[in-house]
Amino acid sequence: MIKTLSVYLFGIWSLYLIITSIIKVTLEGIIQKPMIKFLIDARNPKEYSERFTSTFVIGFVFISIVALLIVINGHLLGKLFSSPVVSSTLLYFLPQLPLWLVTACMRYVEQVKFKYFGTVYSAIIFNGLFVAFVIAVQFVGSDLTIKRLIYLQYAAAFASTLFIFVYNMKYLPVAMNWSLQTIKEIFNFTKYVAGSNLVFMLRKDIDTFLLGFVYGPNAIALYQTAFKFLQLFQIPNQTITQASYPRSVSLARSGGSRHLKDLYEKSVGRVILTSLPPVIILFIFADPIINWLGGYNYHQAADFLKILLIMALLLPFSFQFGTILDSIGRTRLNYRIAIISTFIIFLMVRGMMYIMDEFGAPVGLVISQFLVVVFCIYFLNKLIGVSMGGIFKGMLSDLNTAYQWIHKKIKSR
Repeated sequence: MIKTLSVYLFGIWSLYLIITSIIKVTLEGIIQKPMIKFLIDARNPKEYSERFTSTFVIGFVFISIVALLIVINGHLLGKLFSSPVVSSTLLYFLPQLPLWLVTACMRYVEQVKFKYFGTVYSAIIFNGLFVAFVIAVQFVGSDLTIKRLIYLQYAAAFASTLFIFVYNMKYLPVAMNWSLQTIKEIFNFTKYVAGSNLVFMLRKDIDTFLLGFVYGPNAIALYQTAFKFLQLFQIPNQTITQASYPRSVSLARSGGSRHLKDLYEKSVGRVILTSLPPVIILFIFADPIINWLGGYNYHQAADFLKILLIMALLLPFSFQFGTILDSIGRTRLNYRIAIISTFIIFLMVRGMMYIMDEFGAPVGLVISQFLVVVFCIYFLNKLIGVSMGGIFKGMLSDLNTAYQWIHKKIKSR
């Protein structure tokens, strides 16, 4: 018999994963875009070394501050939810912070060379090992506890970090040196990028935090059961964003607004095409899938899932929007837009929760995200000429290319 976490403990585990995402995404915002942008522009090995090391120093300062805040405020969520499990769980972040820093640096120093092997396979190693460890625990009949899940995550994170470090050592600078002037220069760029990433993560989890604050960890567990499926659709968004950002920086540097327009339209269109078939399948079979995975106690998650699936078709617009603005150096503008949209989402989600109770969270999220999409298209249309017509035209072109390829393969047989 498979032993699963109770609904309450799964809610606590979901909070842990949410805070993990906030820390990691903010850290990657500090490292990713400045490292790619500044290393691509490096004129010689000395400048390359200075910029890499300075970015690492900024990341190290960030995780040190995070560690201090975790120690000082470790009991804040525990008091909020009247549970010692929450406060003790926070302390498990500390050993993973150095692993996240090393992984982020090695991932993006590789992408400066337009290479992705280490990035992709380290992610496969982490997720594959974690799932394998969980299955092994279940197979031997041990209880699945939060502490055990976190230990399993440690082991997977260490193996993933070790792999990407060893594989990408060839991209490290020969000497490690930094300067205060370089740190200031990078920080002035990255403070808005990191701020935008942090706001984006908070914006993404506003609905979950509001549900937890009003209805408690049980509501979080049901909602996050559905939300985990939505996170699967973030993989193509994040992959294309990581792949397109170095290209976008190069295009912005050469002044190719026409190429930036094509890059945005094709990126958004291809993610939507990739996401559409699984969205339809999950929508049709949401109830049996949720009942099979979680049992009857989680059946309400299926209703959440059917609403949240709409987000999978809206997310590509905002993901690529931030990429374009950061690549052309409009990081402060991107940050301000992120704050305004976060405020709109907060009001919309809270208002819809007042009208529809728990179901107001996903409904409010979808409505506010749709408004964000309308703004993104309008703004980029004025900036570089992006249009919905161009996105749909690109999608039709990709569908035709795929059809021709399939037809050719069938005919050749």
